[in-house]
Amino acid sequence: MNYLPVTFRDKKVCSLPVPSTRMGWALLIFVAVVLLYLPFLGDSLIRTADEGQRAVPPLEMLRSGDWVVPRLNAEVYLKKPPMVYWQVALFYKLFGVSEFVARISMVLCGALLCAVTYLWARGFCNNKTSVLAAVICAANAIVMFKSRECQIDIPLTLFIVLCLWAWMIALRRIAQGTKGWFGALLLGTVALAISHLYKGPVGFVFGAVAWVGTVVCLRQWSLIKNARWWSCLLMVVLSVIPVFVWAYLVIADLGWQQVMDIWLYEAELHLVKATPINSGPPWYYVERIIVCFIPWIVWAGALFMPAFWKYCKESDRHFEWAYLSGTVLFSLVFLSLNTSKETEYMLGLVAPFSILLALSSEWLCSVRGVVADERKAMTVYRRIGGSPLVLVFGVVAWIVSSWVIFPIVWHVDSKKLDPKTIATVVHDLRHNQNIPVAVHDLMGTRPYVYYYLNELYPYVNTIPEIQAWFREHPNGALLTKTDTWDYMTSAGELMPPVRRLFETSEKGNLVLVQPQ
Repeated sequence: MNYLPVTFRDKKVCSLPVPSTRMGWALLIFVAVVLLYLPFLGDSLIRTADEGQRAVPPLEMLRSGDWVVPRLNAEVYLKKPPMVYWQVALFYKLFGVSEFVARISMVLCGALLCAVTYLWARGFCNNKTSVLAAVICAANAIVMFKSRECQIDIPLTLFIVLCLWAWMIALRRIAQGTKGWFGALLLGTVALAISHLYKGPVGFVFGAVAWVGTVVCLRQWSLIKNARWWSCLLMVVLSVIPVFVWAYLVIADLGWQQVMDIWLYEAELHLVKATPINSGPPWYYVERIIVCFIPWIVWAGALFMPAFWKYCKESDRHFEWAYLSGTVLFSLVFLSLNTSKETEYMLGLVAPFSILLALSSEWLCSVRGVVADERKAMTVYRRIGGSPLVLVFGVVAWIVSSWVIFPIVWHVDSKKLDPKTIATVVHDLRHNQNIPVAVHDLMGTRPYVYYYLNELYPYVNTIPEIQAWFREHPNGALLTKTDTWDYMTSAGELMPPVRRLFETSEKGNLVLVQPQ
């Protein structure tokens, strides 16, 4: 590291040791983001359905030795491909099982995502703008939140962004007629193939719209006639080969009919029967972007100004502007038209949007003084957007959020759900009192309970199966959701009189019952 002055605009504010190379800056960003996300990582319990569905199958992979077919309480669980389970299982094997270990790989992926965003921007921006792009990527609600949970979204996004970065290089070289396009295309395809192993062909959306959006924004329709352009689309199709190989191995193990029944049910659930909880109006993602990117969203106004477009063109970044803008715009259109909506679906556009916002800030800071014929409103906007207070406020606010606000919220949430306490009661019944315990209706919304049970339990799915369980085990117990049990008994189903051995809070919604 060289000791170089750190400046904001033209004023020297301090003298700190800073890297002198791109990779040095990328490493510094990686370490800084890890420190931002790491505090209190293991203090909150595994407490959401998604976390439970990602944290439990790796445990069963380690127990059974079957790394091909994911299972949840011994039930086949093919909701997602296995990459995230392999990732978490590897960390379990190396460092033991805990909430911290379940989440740490997501923190590392989030830090890598920010470092990759810096390197992507550094290919056509100065260092300060590239660092700012990484700061925006790290300091926004959705990346910060998802990087601290054991979920698919952040590692999936990392490989989608790697794909988008490589494909931008490939498409630019195709448009310029220069060499090296195929190597960049191949690297992007490998990254896309890995992303498919996390969540299926989700990466297709961002990959396809990046190509189409660039052509539309550049208005270079001749690219469509280019044979290289079509060979790129062929590579996109080939990227599904790894996930198809995994699917073949699963079918060979379980049989075609069982696998297709599971996958068709999941497809219908997400594409046809979107519930109110994962649907929303067409402007759903616009609202989320505004909230997630506070205060950086103040720079978004420049994106719609012809003067900013001209600035990008004159600074020889017109192609990059078109690629990033096309990716963000067409992704938003596609996601908004889709029936099923979730905030994490827009993660793939966070990195390109962060770079665009950093470019906007660069432009706002580059214009000095009063511009001739400029409207007063524009002058005010430039002064606000170019103020260092935006950067200072954003960094401080998100550090406080990561180190104070989020941990407090998650700790309170853990106390209300409290799956660990009821799991302890179940363990005591089974091992100390020799009372058999079955589970019912936990896989959909309460799978995190299995993490704390940490062993296999008989699963009863239907009312006749519950009745049969109590007949066969007169002193047995059943762990289920409180509202499910109340509904079954109030509906007049023939259940034996029971006593409630333990019940969580209303939010926890779990009850342990035993015949009287």
